[in-house]
Amino acid sequence: MNIAIIGAGLSGSNILKNLFDNNLIEQNQIYIFEPREKLGSGFPYEFESEYKLLNVPEHFMSMDDDDMGFVKWLEANKTTYQNFEGMTPRNYYGQYLEDFYRPYYNHPNINIVKKEVTDMEVVESFPKTYRLKTDQWEEPIFDAVFLTLGHPDYSDHYDLRDKKNYIHNPYPLEKMLAHLTKDDKIAMIGAGATSLDVFRYILQSYELENPFYILTRDSIFNIPHIELDKSEFRFSINDEWVQTQLDENGGIIPLDNILHLVAEDFKSEGVAFHKCYERIKNNSLELYRELLEEKPQDIALIVEYFEHFTKYFSKLYGLLSKSDQNFYMDKYHDKIDAFRALTPPNTATWLLDTIDAGKALIIKGLEEIKVNDSGQFEAIADENITVDYLINTTGFDFNIERNAKRNTLIKNLYDKKIIDSDEEGNSVNITWPKATVLSKRYGELENLYMIGMWVFSIHYRANDIRSVKEVAKVVVENFTQKRSYTLRTGPQST
Repeated sequence: MNIAIIGAGLSGSNILKNLFDNNLIEQNQIYIFEPREKLGSGFPYEFESEYKLLNVPEHFMSMDDDDMGFVKWLEANKTTYQNFEGMTPRNYYGQYLEDFYRPYYNHPNINIVKKEVTDMEVVESFPKTYRLKTDQWEEPIFDAVFLTLGHPDYSDHYDLRDKKNYIHNPYPLEKMLAHLTKDDKIAMIGAGATSLDVFRYILQSYELENPFYILTRDSIFNIPHIELDKSEFRFSINDEWVQTQLDENGGIIPLDNILHLVAEDFKSEGVAFHKCYERIKNNSLELYRELLEEKPQDIALIVEYFEHFTKYFSKLYGLLSKSDQNFYMDKYHDKIDAFRALTPPNTATWLLDTIDAGKALIIKGLEEIKVNDSGQFEAIADENITVDYLINTTGFDFNIERNAKRNTLIKNLYDKKIIDSDEEGNSVNITWPKATVLSKRYGELENLYMIGMWVFSIHYRANDIRSVKEVAKVVVENFTQKRSYTLRTGPQST
């Protein structure tokens, strides 16, 4: 059997590892299509600036079953790695991933094809097989293909992509932001994880003559991470509970059952979730100062609880009924998000100090951005400002049709009706939990799989490594448990 994995970042590497774990390597040929030299880490963890830091504690970042695996790697390979923010550089994690996955990529049955896949054809056989195109149509024909394609394009909420001095995608930082000068008036749109990277780079690279503006619609950076004083607390979600729920409810898990279990966990710990949310929902600099000073343990426990829950988010969301999914997104997604992807405490303190010193200003109420006759950007917000450069950090655009205009493979798959978007047009449609592609032209495409950011509305929270690990494991296990295939051995290289 010939198996293709398109992309050798975190998702593709986890698919490969699970093919090993399920004994699918020795008798089959695995082809990895990846034009980059580095295998295993993906773009987010490649070195481009020392100011790109992890925002998640190291003990949540291990790839093996040992939660301290990454911590042990750091101790063995990086004797000094902490900076004044107390966080690990992101490229160190990339090096860890490359080391961890190297034995998998070095197996003799793994064929590395250093080319970009730009097109695909469905071969009308039974079961269906697939041809892939790079600069030419590649051989062999593939019995199974795993699409692990990285992330979509960045959003362009204000239609500025082609405007001079508008930086649509800030990565790599040292290339895209290196031409700025201390005399420039600079603003950033957004206040998420990417925004922290840009904030670090700008404020540590330039002694700006003008304040660095942070433009948002209604909120600032996520609340500071608060250390939980105790190491154990009640957390009742586990694989056995999930399976029991599936068995008792015909393969669908009622959202009420999950909410009840979480509520009981919080009740046993004396934590009032909704009260805590009401406190933090309108994030402000004043709240930042309060949290950093008080270190409230009820909020800290909620944060730690949902860190443990991360492994189950994708699985449970996919097993809800459609109406429960809609209800969850409407009533709970934003509330839980308020306790996740938090700002490291030293970063939060530095952010406050920078604002207090007048080096940065957060401006809320952003409504519109226009380009004036002088080519400057005019931001209409609670306080109107005019700047020379505008940096976009507003996150990804998941609309498939818009992405098809700029991504050749997505365009060809979309035009050929191999992939289709969900009803909102914002994600490739797949089955769950098998993650096989659903096509209006072909129906369910057996043995064509997609996980990650392109199926974000179904592979919920696909930007978290723990979710990627869990989903890759389930997808390959389902692939393994299917009916027997006639094994075919393809050529050793292309």
